[in-house]
Amino acid sequence: MKTIRFLILASALTIFSAVAPAQRSFDFKNPKIPFSDQAVEKAIDKAVAFLLSRQQADGSWPRDNMPLGPINPRQPEKVNKARQIGASALALYALMEKGLTAKDPKIAKGLEWLITESKDLDFTYAVSFCCQVWLRAYKQAKDKDKDAATKYRKLLEIDVNKLIAGINDKGGYHYFLKDPVSDPSNAQYGTLGVWAGYRAQMEIPKEYWEKTLKYWVASHPQDADGSWVYTPAEPEEHSRYNMTAAAIATLFVCIDALKGDEFIKCTAQHLFAPVEKGLKWYDQNFKDGISKPNSCFQSGRSGLAGYSLYGLERIGLASGYKYFGDADWYKFGCIRLLNEQQSDGSWLSGYGPDVSTAYSVLFLIRGQHGVIMNRLEYDGDWNNRPRALANFCRWAEGVYEQEVNWQIITLKSPVGEWHDAPVVAISGSKAPKFSDEDIIKLRTYVNQGGTLFSMAECSGGPAFGKGMKAAYAKIFP
Repeated sequence: MKTIRFLILASALTIFSAVAPAQRSFDFKNPKIPFSDQAVEKAIDKAVAFLLSRQQADGSWPRDNMPLGPINPRQPEKVNKARQIGASALALYALMEKGLTAKDPKIAKGLEWLITESKDLDFTYAVSFCCQVWLRAYKQAKDKDKDAATKYRKLLEIDVNKLIAGINDKGGYHYFLKDPVSDPSNAQYGTLGVWAGYRAQMEIPKEYWEKTLKYWVASHPQDADGSWVYTPAEPEEHSRYNMTAAAIATLFVCIDALKGDEFIKCTAQHLFAPVEKGLKWYDQNFKDGISKPNSCFQSGRSGLAGYSLYGLERIGLASGYKYFGDADWYKFGCIRLLNEQQSDGSWLSGYGPDVSTAYSVLFLIRGQHGVIMNRLEYDGDWNNRPRALANFCRWAEGVYEQEVNWQIITLKSPVGEWHDAPVVAISGSKAPKFSDEDIIKLRTYVNQGGTLFSMAECSGGPAFGKGMKAAYAKIFP
């Protein structure tokens, strides 16, 4: 029996910096440090060492400039503490994604500090990052340490319920929970925290997802071009990349939670319309945006740095798309990060080196999770049940306790890039029409060790089956 190997997904990440207006666009064809798995691993190791070196004696990390809004003059100590909790939780989250556990003395000390200091926390960003830490700690302890797993599960439930109770009537969030004001950045992080509970099989009220969906389609609606902005008063390009990613990633969570039954049916050939429009905008604009010298995906002392990349990674993995346009999003981001990492292993941004570096590590690591299966996009009804592989990956994660990705590939891409996964899934109800060039690519993939897995769907399944048999006869006459 052939051994299936999980190969590493390659795709994109970056940050923000102050540069001269005359500086040219980033040259992805001739970077000083080219993309390779080895270069990415080296960058991650340097960044992890930097984060560990920044941990303070009490187990926390420096406050940095977490995105928690202006200091409230009446509560400066509370806000500063929340910033420190958020920065510490983000650093722990990144280190635990790398594989460090509570058995490591530094992680144990950080977790102990976080548990003590976050009890009365009511700041959206910081509570959200605590949820990511509790989920990671719970998964690491599950089936190994029952008491620890119970402890972290309880902490996760407490903070998820805080966020559920803290959503406002518009379906959004602001810096403080239960604030009637909303902004899209806080809104995405509030839901990100609740999603951590969803991934741990917590029962999330349907009304919560409906409120959240309402925010992105009604309270803070999409622009006509398919993008979202921070506010109508701030429609600048940086805002569009970040807030469009925020909207798409959040809407994927909502539609998976609300429309799961619909996506099982063969009639669900399309995603939610706002998501499709948003992905189309990214498809048309990503390559140009990430190449610009003053891009929000560029590292630097001013700007959003890893915040932008973390959003990019979330929509790339949620959608399954390996490419936006003809750009491999993970590879493009990695190249930019590899060439902008500081000598001490950090990346810079307006949020400070600890926050920016933690965000960047999350991008690099999460984009490396094994790709369990590709889905082939071809000229035909290839996308029946569009969330099928996303559901399959969630099932696999639950069974094998290992995070895996899936992705969509096209017949236009080189066969060598199909080998991120050991299997290419081909589905449909109508007979697929493959050109001679397509047949050669399919044959090459199998000859190089890949597996083709075809699935007939819907009432027209026999036509697809007949068409695939004809295609297989051409692939191996």
